[in-house]
Amino acid sequence: MRKRHLYRCTTGGTIGSGKNQEGVRDLDPQAQSLTRKLLEKIPYTSYESLPVKMQGDSSAHPRAHLVDLVQTVIPRANLADGVVIEHGTDTLNLAAVTTALAGNEVLTVPLTFLASIRGPDQEGSDAPENTITAGYFTAFGNASGVFAVRPGGIIVTSRHDTPAGSADWHSRGALDLQRAENNFRIEHYQLRRKYNRL
Repeated sequence: MRKRHLYRCTTGGTIGSGKNQEGVRDLDPQAQSLTRKLLEKIPYTSYESLPVKMQGDSSAHPRAHLVDLVQTVIPRANLADGVVIEHGTDTLNLAAVTTALAGNEVLTVPLTFLASIRGPDQEGSDAPENTITAGYFTAFGNASGVFAVRPGGIIVTSRHDTPAGSADWHSRGALDLQRAENNFRIEHYQLRRKYNRL
């Protein structure tokens, strides 16, 4: 199997945060390192950092940082096999839609937003499952466009290109989309069983 080279952007949000000394959630290099380590356990993948100005709580990002994210990621995305963007849940939909508007017609690889409702340091966190799902899907999902991993490892998009064809929310290709999604889930399950230490 060919090794997949992916970009990884860390912007902050709950998935990249921990509690500081005052008990307030803030950027945490240890949480970001945990996410990186989980991604690196996915076989046949490598990750390269793609720095952006956007950092910290997603509800506090100025619009200029959203523009920087789009202008940084879109031109470089097709130079790799995909991009994983760690992002906060507060403005995840805004960032994903803005990126999709800028990139859906030019992206030939998946650009996947990764978020979590609970921080990696919290009991019952969805961060590990969402991280593994985002990594596997971005590396091996055989899709292009902008995607987001929601709680429970559910992948959502406004457009989905697969070998079976393209589909969007209003497309007649929705059945092909469902078949492709089911095939991906089966492959994902088989890989997770094979590498059960993830």
